[in-house]
Amino acid sequence: MPSLAPQSPALRFRIRNDLSEVSRVNDAVTGHLERRGAGERLVYATQLAIEEVLSNVIRHAFGDGSRHEIALSLRVGEAGVEMEVVDDGRAFDPTAAPEPERSAALATRKPGGFGIHLVRAFSREIRYQRLGGLNKLWLRI
Repeated sequence: MPSLAPQSPALRFRIRNDLSEVSRVNDAVTGHLERRGAGERLVYATQLAIEEVLSNVIRHAFGDGSRHEIALSLRVGEAGVEMEVVDDGRAFDPTAAPEPERSAALATRKPGGFGIHLVRAFSREIRYQRLGGLNKLWLRI
């Protein structure tokens, strides 16, 4: 990984629970990473984490049909990318989710679980906390 400039101020987003928001955030973050000299692998891993984490929150965390906000902050520095996602959805700890079933035939495999697996594979560190009715997920890529 090429050396990145010293830690940047955090990029902060507040998005609604709508899948159309994911590409807007991903585009903004990708541009920021490229301007800071991030390598292709770091850009890809960050795009994947944003896509998987935000789309999972939007699809699965809210069962009431109401509008919700998801907060995302991202810092880029010499140690890579640090990302935090906070939402008020159902409690879900992706660090405790089981590994996806890989040995079953594709036709009989239950859908889901591979996105979390990919995020784990591309992240150097992941932490989750449920605090005051909020899910807080922190990643270092």
